[in-house]
Amino acid sequence: MNGGTSIIGYEIQVDDGNNGEFKTVIGGEGQRTLATSVTVTAASDGIRKGYTYRAQYRAVNSIGSSAFSPIGYLLAAAKPEAPPAPSLTSASNTQIVLGLTDTSDDGGSTVISYSLYMNEGTDGSDYNLISTGTATTATITVGDIYGTHTVAVSKKYTFKYVATNAIDSSEDSDLLTVYMARAPNTPVAPTFSFSNGS
Repeated sequence: MNGGTSIIGYEIQVDDGNNGEFKTVIGGEGQRTLATSVTVTAASDGIRKGYTYRAQYRAVNSIGSSAFSPIGYLLAAAKPEAPPAPSLTSASNTQIVLGLTDTSDDGGSTVISYSLYMNEGTDGSDYNLISTGTATTATITVGDIYGTHTVAVSKKYTFKYVATNAIDSSEDSDLLTVYMARAPNTPVAPTFSFSNGS
């Protein structure tokens, strides 16, 4: 409700992210604005990643100012940075073991899970979810079923890793490609024949 006369401005206030005093970031005394949103930044307003900020606003008409709105809360955070690509720990013709590493930047919100994906063993094939959680290793074994694909020997599998926090999921990690195969058997000893040259 405008109180019977047109709204001529709004005042928006934000605190310091530590339950401190509110500071007007737009509008206020002698600075009428009808803007109903505002961008606050680290450079101009000291916003710090990982802090939860309180915000409130009030309306102004020619008679005066309303009471401030109920307080809203906002976590200054973004999606995580992509984690490193999975690393190869070991591979054979029966299983692949991968090492998994956390992202270096959680975006200001704690990572709640990591997701490992694997394609179906051919270029351009779909990726299936292998695991979620916070494990530091993953083991893929011949005969395992992911989606509609059964893991098979001699396939070339490609893996990617994704971090998720309360805001969103990261971009995909770089890719790792591994053959479900092992090194060849040791060859038999060589044989020799000699000639006396006649």
